[in-house]
Amino acid sequence: MSLQARLNSVIAGLLLISLSALIVVLLVQSTPRIVAETHSMMRFAEALSRRSLENIARSPMGKAELQSLLAELYGLRHVTIRIEPEGETRAVDFRHPGAVGWVLRQLPSSLQPEPIRLPIATRLGPAGTLVIAPNPGDELSELLDEILQISLAGGLICFVLFAVTTNVVTRSFKPIEELRRALLELEDGRYSISLTHSGPPELRTLASGISSLATALGDARSENARLSSMLVRLQDQERQEIARELHDEFGPHLFAARARLALLKSALGREPPDVAAAHAASDRLAEEINDIQTTNRRVLQRLEPAGLKELGLAAALEDMVDRWRQEQASVELELTLPRQMPALDATHALTIYRVVQEGLTNAYRHAAASRIEVQLRCLPQHAMLPDGATTEQTTLEIEVRDNGRGLPDGYANGFGLSAMRQRVVALGGTWRVNTIPTGGVLLSVLLAGISGASTAARSSGDSAKS
Repeated sequence: MSLQARLNSVIAGLLLISLSALIVVLLVQSTPRIVAETHSMMRFAEALSRRSLENIARSPMGKAELQSLLAELYGLRHVTIRIEPEGETRAVDFRHPGAVGWVLRQLPSSLQPEPIRLPIATRLGPAGTLVIAPNPGDELSELLDEILQISLAGGLICFVLFAVTTNVVTRSFKPIEELRRALLELEDGRYSISLTHSGPPELRTLASGISSLATALGDARSENARLSSMLVRLQDQERQEIARELHDEFGPHLFAARARLALLKSALGREPPDVAAAHAASDRLAEEINDIQTTNRRVLQRLEPAGLKELGLAAALEDMVDRWRQEQASVELELTLPRQMPALDATHALTIYRVVQEGLTNAYRHAAASRIEVQLRCLPQHAMLPDGATTEQTTLEIEVRDNGRGLPDGYANGFGLSAMRQRVVALGGTWRVNTIPTGGVLLSVLLAGISGASTAARSSGDSAKS
């Protein structure tokens, strides 16, 4: 049963209980009143009958006065009058049909007065017994009529109240039904929902939260689609650049190597062999092979940093910084690494390397800076395991800071930074690029939840600078 149906049932039950309680209270309160009125009327009828019977006993017209007395007593409420013949005694049994008789039978006998029997004497002798018996049926009939009227009026009022409360409950649950449909749409991946924000303040707050959630989910899906498309374009662009570099670099070298090999073969094929020409051709062939090896290392460096797996992240970063220092000697470059570098898997290590590489590339190309700082910090923290135990984890902070001209107006991440941001977010990290108030740009990345043993990045000191 739905919550709305339950509330409607509870309201209907409360209204019926209230009406029934009103009827029970009316019956309970009316019982003492009926008993008191019956006793009072019995005493009145007894006093009236005794005075009248005394007069009848002295009057020569006793029978006529007796008939007059009976006519007068028959009009009294709550009592029943009858005359029993002389010498005959019958039990008093005043039966009432329907609800009145049932109620009378429910009354305790202690609340019903005993019949009063008065002997009738005339000048001609005994004329029987005048019996005065209690009969609250008249009062009960009026009470039951009143209860019936109250029940009808109360039932009508209960029906009106139930209709009003049902309408109020239905209107109150309408926003909840709208919220339910909105959540189903979110579950189906439809984020362009429209809520009316009606109903109580609590429901309006909930509707506002769901609308904000839908907007955030829609933006996130759009952002994911944009980043995925950008990632595909980056991959295609990188493949095209590698293909172009392979064609432009390897093609000429391979053609030249083939030509040197033909010269070497020609020199050795002469009679006698031209040793000097063969030596010259072999030297030029060795130069071409060295050029091919250099190009090969440059392409491999773009695909995967050399020495990252063999030497570790710290040594690879130092090697990269040294190469930048040699190429850009006019810019002061400082690298600060933690004394203990956490053990990183290949994905985290490559991501950190690429973040630093992309940060340095952008700083050198666009910042016009005289000083660049690269800093890695380990922030230890405790994490709770599902079994209640705690484990030591590390948040790694990477910063690339320069003192250049800062971000231009309307700045947007380029392909390189967008790809790095996607990698960081995919690992559960955060990414920020801000202009420093004192001048320059700060690239800050946080990678949390890194666990495992640490490896020494330096032999001494809390941190090392190079």
